[in-house]
Amino acid sequence: MPNPDHWGHELHQEPDGTYRLEVLDERGERVPVARQITESQAKLLLKAIEQEARRRLYAVAEIIRDPDFMATTVIAIKRGNGRRGG
Repeated sequence: MPNPDHWGHELHQEPDGTYRLEVLDERGERVPVARQITESQAKLLLKAIEQEARRRLYAVAEIIRDPDFMATTVIAIKRGNGRRGG
């Protein structure tokens, strides 16, 4: 099983006050995953990514490159619905 504990993130504040979130995956690659989000939304997204990696027994690198999961999850979080069911 991939170890989802060996990854990280960087949260960058933009001039408009929103944030841009980048995930540093297990391979050391930096992947932009969301922009124009709040700090709270970034925390929810990171939690959703971690939970999905554990649930599916996938590396975080695979989860953040799953366009269906990421799009659905980011949209749900931005709308205030938390993480999608699944």
